[in-house]
Amino acid sequence: MARQLFALAVVILVGVSAGEGRLGPTRAWASGPTSALPAGAKTTAARGEIRFIAADQGRLAMIVQGGLVQGGPAPAQSVAVWDAARGSVVRFGSASRDTTGHAFNAFSWDVALGADSVAWVEQVCLCAHETPMLVELARLDRPSSKPSIVAFTSSPDGGTGDFLGDLHSGDSVIAFDNYHVCDQECPSPYKPLETSRTQDWLVGAGQQGACASIDSGAGEGSTIFVPESSVRCARLRAADGTSEVVAVGSGRIALAGADGSVDLVDTGGHKVVTVPSNPTNTIKAVVLDATQLDLLVRAPGGGAVLEAHDPTTGALEQSVMLTNTHTS
Repeated sequence: MARQLFALAVVILVGVSAGEGRLGPTRAWASGPTSALPAGAKTTAARGEIRFIAADQGRLAMIVQGGLVQGGPAPAQSVAVWDAARGSVVRFGSASRDTTGHAFNAFSWDVALGADSVAWVEQVCLCAHETPMLVELARLDRPSSKPSIVAFTSSPDGGTGDFLGDLHSGDSVIAFDNYHVCDQECPSPYKPLETSRTQDWLVGAGQQGACASIDSGAGEGSTIFVPESSVRCARLRAADGTSEVVAVGSGRIALAGADGSVDLVDTGGHKVVTVPSNPTNTIKAVVLDATQLDLLVRAPGGGAVLEAHDPTTGALEQSVMLTNTHTS
């Protein structure tokens, strides 16, 4: 148990420190020599900063700001999948072209690996009063083909409107959120800049084109991107307020609510178990597998605590105070 808990702690600290989701930013630093790698470990080099990672079936997906060394020149930001066993890297371009075929600069974050595909979230830079967001999907066996647009929203500047994000994967299952941040006219009991509604989605399951039904929030004159109707999607849950995908593993999806509780649901959206909220702690990261549900939480006073829960009952089995760690 202790060894497994430590291993999952390393996954949380290394993997989550690369990005910021709706749980908030997490930063972690580990002491010790970087040369202390396990026997047989493989490495790859990146020309730039690896911002987001996801692993599945011996492969590692990355969003790299600066581009990978292998394969020659790369754009300022690339989505790539490294197959450690084969020693190969496959890089993917963007699908951010509107209905007229015009291409845009874009910023990518969140990345997820499925059985035969890689997905990521992309925000298109229009330098105008809207910020289109896309969930894109590329086939690993078709690296030269154009990625598919899974979902599209068009949100105004200022942090309100319809958004896409919280992309997570595990055991070839990919999930993400479509959520609405209200402006000054918020439905009760929500306040301005709070999430007033959310839909949680699976990619690769359900009906073809289901994600195309997501309300884009695009008004007259907005730049439009058309989701691919052949992509299969299934809605896990629709909820008032926040329902955030925070982890995927062993055929289940962990959804965090605004009250700090975490629901585990199956791929049909049926609730398996709930981990009750702890009003004194704030969840910063989650890791889920067949035997454990681990939560990295910020305790009162700024300390970081790793909690190991039973994934079948939600019961707390063990907690560890982490040192040399800062969460903000």
